Amino acid sequence: LELIKRQILDRLGLDARPNITKAVPRKAIHTALRRLHAEDLITQVTTPAPEDHDDEQQEHHEEAQTVEIISFAEAGESTPFSNFEFKTSDNAETTVASRAVTWVFLKLYADKMAMRKPVSVTIDLAQVRSAGLGLQQVETVVRRTLLITRSGWHSFNVVGALRDVLENKVTFRVRCYGCGSVVKPMLLSDVGHPHHPFLVLRTRSKPGKRRSKRQADKGACRKHSLFVSFEQLGWDDWIIAPMPGYQANFCAGGCPSVQYPETTASFHALLGDEKRFDTPYSTYISPCCTPTKMSSISMLYFDKDNNI
Repeated sequence: LELIKRQILDRLGLDARPNITKAVPRKAIHTALRRLHAEDLITQVTTPAPEDHDDEQQEHHEEAQTVEIISFAEAGESTPFSNFEFKTSDNAETTVASRAVTWVFLKLYADKMAMRKPVSVTIDLAQVRSAGLGLQQVETVVRRTLLITRSGWHSFNVVGALRDVLENKVTFRVRCYGCGSVVKPMLLSDVGHPHHPFLVLRTRSKPGKRRSKRQADKGACRKHSLFVSFEQLGWDDWIIAPMPGYQANFCAGGCPSVQYPETTASFHALLGDEKRFDTPYSTYISPCCTPTKMSSISMLYFDKDNNI
């Protein structure tokens, strides 16, 4: 179990399991996940099927690991409530932001809803950076004019602010023109409310050096079943999905000689077997039982910054 735990942490880029010290409201988590799922469905419907790629393009695609982060807003240090920040990633040198959408909930006051007349407001979402000497640089990232007929969530594409330099945190400022006493952006003034602004960030790792493809060796070994329970690992407090665990499986067993007729051998295996019988090192060279194909799983989890 310790080996499995270590492998999971390594895959997630964590040195140790996160220490969950503060709880994000479950309703806020469910809202963010619903929004993320809805976006993915729209993307699947509107994105055309990809053309055939050559082997190199496919390998680069496989090597570029994609990670999705849902980060809930926090109040920045010594900033007014119109400023809020997201903690994003500690891997700025090895990741690229491919999508970044900030969601803000706009509340239409009840007396205005009764009028049933659309209210036009302009939302200005600006990025706040330190300019030194206690000064701040404020630059508009996106501006949207909206017709508000009811309270609801609205999205703002901020990938341009994060694509070039993916810092470990980003600060935004919301300015609402025409809101007045009609519309209220739900930011951080009401602690614990389920309408926290949140950032849906998709990053991909920069592809590394291309590896050559080889046909995997096949042998007589077989797959064995192994179910990993996060509850048994004591990790059900920071892992959200898959629950209660996942099917890990492993390969074990002996491998027959590749010269048997019923064995389909790769070129690499044939060379190894020929070398095994033709050299004094035959004791040390033998086929091994390893997986020929691995399947990935999607995981939802809290990191050390309480992001999903």
